[in-house]
Amino acid sequence: MSDPDLSPGSGRCAEPAYDPDLPPRVHEELQFRHDELLRADDEPRWTRELGARQRYVEAVAGIILSIVPALSAFGMLTHFFVPLVIVGGTVLVVAGFSYHAFAGLLALAAVVLSGVLGTWMGFQAIVLTLTTGVWLLCVFFSLRYAWRNADERIPHVHKNRYVVASDLYPAENALLVRMQDVVDVTEAAQEVLGDLFDGDTALRSLREQEWALATLFLRQSRLAADLERREREAVSEVVLRSLEPQRTSLERVRGNAEERVSRIESYGRFVADAMVKQREWEQVRENMDHDDATGSCCSMPRPHRNRARPAPGISNCGRCGRAGTRVCSRRFARCAG
Repeated sequence: MSDPDLSPGSGRCAEPAYDPDLPPRVHEELQFRHDELLRADDEPRWTRELGARQRYVEAVAGIILSIVPALSAFGMLTHFFVPLVIVGGTVLVVAGFSYHAFAGLLALAAVVLSGVLGTWMGFQAIVLTLTTGVWLLCVFFSLRYAWRNADERIPHVHKNRYVVASDLYPAENALLVRMQDVVDVTEAAQEVLGDLFDGDTALRSLREQEWALATLFLRQSRLAADLERREREAVSEVVLRSLEPQRTSLERVRGNAEERVSRIESYGRFVADAMVKQREWEQVRENMDHDDATGSCCSMPRPHRNRARPAPGISNCGRCGRAGTRVCSRRFARCAG
């Protein structure tokens, strides 16, 4: 795992910053729908999530309103049953044959079967069966709509609990990127150091700092945009000089924020150094284990050799200890026969 870059001026776009007090489900859904997050000036379409009570109300209303199309179908079938059967059957057969011969044969068989069932069951039974089918179909779609996935409302309902990078000025965006890099380093350290590092407490504090800085940067960006607009609309140098206190105040706040981020970055470098030390220790221990394994594999027992006794009057070689039949060659530093 590569550590995030803690150097300033990386030129990257900051990730959305979220309120750390968000419920976990909402936080995960906002991260999943990061491309649907609203900007600060966008108007939300919804102001509350779809609750269980509202779902039940919609389901009951849908079941009741499904009676209207069912009664309409009953009235049409009662008065225009034969024309509807003839026209509907003809259209169905023609459409089937235009698509495929087999589909046309199936449509023709369905029309003939309907006529046979109508003769056997009677006119009223056919009308009631079709009317019930229309009502059940409307009930099905009503229930499906009531229990639909309404998570698309979450970015609108919780619009004020996240900050997107598109609302920030470049300077504030760069500071937020540096802050988020420290959060990334701390998350990586939580995986590397494990129980040796209280990552939960550190991440909680860092995310609170990230959210506080993100909201500050959002206000600063709005004030900076308003200041730039008034500077463009200024008609004289006198007006520009009157805006100097506001510009100075914005620069002072930005400087304080940069100093705050720098202090947080020093903590991030400390955590990064701790990860490096941990990895060094793990790699050294692994190398030592390999040394032990290599030594145990290569330490083969050597056969015992008795040195040959020199012949009377001939001493052993001073280098190899062999009998005097071989003379040590000092020039080549080896035994020469």
